[in-house]
Amino acid sequence: MSNSNHIVIINNLSKSSSISDSNLTDAIFDLLNNSMMISTSRNCIQIKTKDKQRSAVIRLRSPTEVSDVLDRLKDRSSRNSLGFSFQRIADMYVDINVEMELPAKYYRKGQHIGKETRQMEFKLGGGDYVRNNLRENVSKYVCAYLNGRTEGTLFIGVDAMINAGMGPSHVNNFLTGCNIPPVDASTLRKKQKELAPVIIEAAEASCKEAQREELECSESSELEGSFDAGWQKRGSGWSYNSHTGHASLIGVNTGKVVEFDVRTRNCSICQYHIGKNEPKPPHECNVNWTGSSKGMEPDMACSMIQRLAEDGYTVGTLHADNDATTQSRLPRSIIKKMIKHIFKHLPNGKALSGDKLKEELDKLAQSYIERADRLLNLGSTQSNRKFQTTVLLVLPQKNRFYGGTKSLKARVSSAVMQKNEGYGWLSKSKKLKDNQRETVKEGDTYGGEIEVQEHIDTETIPSKMKFEGEESVVVFDLETTGLSRKSDITQLAAFDGTTVFNEYVSPREVISPKVSELTGLTFDFSCDQMYHHGIPVESRDIQIVLLKFIDFISKKKKPILFGHNIAAFDIPILMNKLRQHSLLSEFLLHIYGCIDTIKLAKRKFKTKDIGNHKQQTLVTKLLGIEYDAHNACADVTSLFQLLEHFEYSEKDVFPFNAALLTDSYIPLIRASHITKLTARRLAHSGLCLKHLQLAFNRDSENGLKSILLEHGFNAKTVTSFTKYFTCTEE
Repeated sequence: MSNSNHIVIINNLSKSSSISDSNLTDAIFDLLNNSMMISTSRNCIQIKTKDKQRSAVIRLRSPTEVSDVLDRLKDRSSRNSLGFSFQRIADMYVDINVEMELPAKYYRKGQHIGKETRQMEFKLGGGDYVRNNLRENVSKYVCAYLNGRTEGTLFIGVDAMINAGMGPSHVNNFLTGCNIPPVDASTLRKKQKELAPVIIEAAEASCKEAQREELECSESSELEGSFDAGWQKRGSGWSYNSHTGHASLIGVNTGKVVEFDVRTRNCSICQYHIGKNEPKPPHECNVNWTGSSKGMEPDMACSMIQRLAEDGYTVGTLHADNDATTQSRLPRSIIKKMIKHIFKHLPNGKALSGDKLKEELDKLAQSYIERADRLLNLGSTQSNRKFQTTVLLVLPQKNRFYGGTKSLKARVSSAVMQKNEGYGWLSKSKKLKDNQRETVKEGDTYGGEIEVQEHIDTETIPSKMKFEGEESVVVFDLETTGLSRKSDITQLAAFDGTTVFNEYVSPREVISPKVSELTGLTFDFSCDQMYHHGIPVESRDIQIVLLKFIDFISKKKKPILFGHNIAAFDIPILMNKLRQHSLLSEFLLHIYGCIDTIKLAKRKFKTKDIGNHKQQTLVTKLLGIEYDAHNACADVTSLFQLLEHFEYSEKDVFPFNAALLTDSYIPLIRASHITKLTARRLAHSGLCLKHLQLAFNRDSENGLKSILLEHGFNAKTVTSFTKYFTCTEE
């Protein structure tokens, strides 16, 4: 029992000096053995004292016993009968696999999520949901991004900042509450800057689509929309002094935002250097307004309607309030009619009561009668008010200010996306980002008079390998004149499950005696005749055989070449022959990738269990049959049967020309920009140095980042290549 890994820890036990360690041990022992009928000994209960705080460590035999004990300790109704008091409970399992089916309400102290170790503990008090569900689910979800090496790194934290009106300190407070290590504030801000342009572009694209939908729903060829603006800081009378403003134009038919805008008088970079009496460095300043806060609303209205006019949309009717001089500032050539919105309360907010009610109502009615022509058609800006509520969630008015940073428009954009696309708008941003990556991969595809340009960049950068269920399995094998990679091919065979390809090849060098003994192949140069175990067989010139093999492969859909130890032996020899006869480029057009089955075998079967990983041994052990080993035709048919005993995925696929791709990085390896391992990983992803150069030429560092992050490389690799290409250009 002393070596049990199932432990319950009771922290902050009673401080009373009248209760000794022995008395506490007896009380816990009595609880386990008599009350809960869990058989244990006093040796399994250890009382510890640290910093004047006592705790009990209870070693149990199974997870079930741990769960039962925790349930009893947390049961407030029976706590008085325990014989001891405490303030906190923590449970700890050692070496628990996070993929196990875990009870929803229990946490594993020391449990591994991603690359970090979470220290989770139970705390008494209210909030069962937070304690039992939220912390566990959010911990796993957020940590998967925090610790991942993919493009989703820190995405959850940054999304919380932009879409929930939070800043770096609030995100870290949230993560700390979930027992997740905080993220450096500068890292969060950096990721926010990367994500903001994507969200803004997605919001602008959503508005374009909303404009089209609104026009389709309109009975005329003009748009009808409601306009309203808001500030991050409330004001009244003369005290309108907000540094930022935002406005929206919402279609009355679709209820979607067709245009939006923001204004800010503040730039955090400018403010920082002005405060230190320093000259402002060159930067992309956030300031786009220098007038008063009141002047923001009419200016944004004019700008939005002007942009719509430039895009070919006419706003025929605009619903707006009379709080600003919007109507006076809009040229009649742009907008034909402006409707005031419905009044929500009586003028000046008077509380009408008593005998004066009729008198006041008469005055009010008379004032409306005098303005009957303007109040004939009333509209509503209620949808804009609802939108302002959404904006307030991402731009809180009281305690946080984001007007001096680039996140201002990104935060308003996220509100636009939520209004137009719903709560699933993040997928739209991801699709836009994917589209940007595809643009980098494709190069020049469309542009004004692109076909008459002197240089057209049309080479495609390979995408990350993904199985789609359409791939064909083709097993191939070679027999050669020797064991060198420069040996001649004597037999080339392949099998796709139904059709066997088998060709003997006339060699140009003598077959070594040792190889002839294994394969049974000999060749008489005097009569140009090949023999297999002394029986004459027809052989052809290597170029003819290679052309026939390419024809065989080309008839398959996305063929993946499988073979045993092909990476080290068969592929280098076959590639040499293809290059000698200028057929390598043609061959590469028809294959989808390669998988070496010896790696699959080593991953699944231990040497001590199977002896060795030679194909002949695997066939005997797993299939229980004997076959003519070192006959390429027999090798491919038997290996095809072995495939059902292996497990493979996209990660096991590598390019046929991986060695050539690796060689392209030799200059960077010699200059210590990257390691050999990184070069091999890049090559196995199908990327050569030229591909990365194209990505850099097309979209500088962002192009490199989009390609490398898709293939699982980190920011350090992006920085290394950026420095290399920048130095090369200079």
